[in-house]
Amino acid sequence: MHTRLRSIGLAVMLGSCLMLADAVAQNPLPPAPLPPAGSAPLPDSSIVPPEATPLGSQTVKGEVLKIEDQIYVVKDSADKEVRLELSKDTALLGTFKPGDQIEAKLSTDGKVVAIKPADAR
Repeated sequence: MHTRLRSIGLAVMLGSCLMLADAVAQNPLPPAPLPPAGSAPLPDSSIVPPEATPLGSQTVKGEVLKIEDQIYVVKDSADKEVRLELSKDTALLGTFKPGDQIEAKLSTDGKVVAIKPADAR
């Protein structure tokens, strides 16, 4: 009886695994975007193109007012001062100083993922 229960349990687990494998095969994840050619390597939480940005993430564009340690104070397009607290995982795609125009990508939880020079338009 014990062997029969073990066989049934294994059959149920195998069936579940096969159903999961079939579901994954029918709905694969899209490939991750590649970084631009010649760009510096980014951390795993690297910046992604705007079209691939997940819902809830945010971009802050504006003028750097001041930099204190790991905090950038930026004046955004609505003339509001925004504090951007960098972490060891933040990708700095350039060297910045007060007066520079920047673009910061924030994760869905508000952490600064990357800072780059703003596009000159």
